[in-house]
Amino acid sequence: MLFKHSLFLLFITFFFLACKGSLPPAPLELHPQSYEKAYFKEHQKLSKNFKDTTISKWVQPHNHKKACKVLVRHAHTDRTLDESYTLNWDGGCKDGLAHGLGRVFETATLFEQSLLSIYHKGKINNVCFIERNLENLTLMGECLGNELDFNFDFSKITTTGTLNNFEMIKNQKIYKKSEATYHLVRKINDEIAHFDVEEKWGTYGNLTTPILIELVSPFVKKPVKQKLYENFAYYISDDFYGLFNQQDKAHGFSVPNPRGGPKGIEFNSGNVIKNVTYPRSYLSHLESISHEIYQAKAKAVQAYNQAKILKKQYQKKICQPSKSVSFMNNSDYKSICHEDKKQLQLQKKIQSKLATMQKNLD
Repeated sequence: MLFKHSLFLLFITFFFLACKGSLPPAPLELHPQSYEKAYFKEHQKLSKNFKDTTISKWVQPHNHKKACKVLVRHAHTDRTLDESYTLNWDGGCKDGLAHGLGRVFETATLFEQSLLSIYHKGKINNVCFIERNLENLTLMGECLGNELDFNFDFSKITTTGTLNNFEMIKNQKIYKKSEATYHLVRKINDEIAHFDVEEKWGTYGNLTTPILIELVSPFVKKPVKQKLYENFAYYISDDFYGLFNQQDKAHGFSVPNPRGGPKGIEFNSGNVIKNVTYPRSYLSHLESISHEIYQAKAKAVQAYNQAKILKKQYQKKICQPSKSVSFMNNSDYKSICHEDKKQLQLQKKIQSKLATMQKNLD
């Protein structure tokens, strides 16, 4: 009998060990938003030090003899103090200030930017088209002029981890008192060994609005959504929700596949603590954040379409053969007249890379 009893215990032990890996996740012991509550508590402390760091300065265009000043805005580096800084304006003037449809051209050491907008009393009338050719960077949509001062990392789109640099958010401080602006920022990497196109739709936020962006690339199937604070981030894709701390590591609760049911993982600075099950309310909470980012993108799309109309109006104004300027190379000045050709060349490169990627998969 003792022998049979021992065999029975041994069988139960082996059965338990064999089935251990298939046991259901442990119920979520903590409130599902406990990590977020801690993050927001820290955010409130940090926000006491927030201040509008945007600096505005009136600059007289180099190509105008009479007063025709333009308001220049920057968030962290005053480019107007550079010894080689120049500003030219190809629009009209009224009461000593830039007025009407036109472009501001700024150059400095390692800096080049053109900003197309309708100016009123020297100030941008919200919708704009910004080009930084040295960086292959463009912005289309709402703007105040300093949006591209914040240099988001465009190095890659990953399936895990966030894409922002938290130290950059803290140090460069894009925070401003004015209304948050919504737009598309596109970065093209056209190096010989590496070609990539990445787009960020949404807003950089302001003193009260967090950064809300959707990242899109023709070479990544699933867009990535992010809601970014200076101390943590929500990272959301079609099949993943997660929290990340300012060290850019998963910290908190993540849902690897919300369609598979309320099952997830609790992380501590990138390390797995345990599998958990979530109340449905937490999934609803994460879906509401996804919807918030979706709304930010919708505003960006609307602003982008307005900027396209603005650009077409400007092209009609300057793309006539008789139109020329003396303050810069005329071919460079009129490159905006050949946007369709540039877009066609870009699409050919995209299709070529997609074909190569598919070939490598086959």
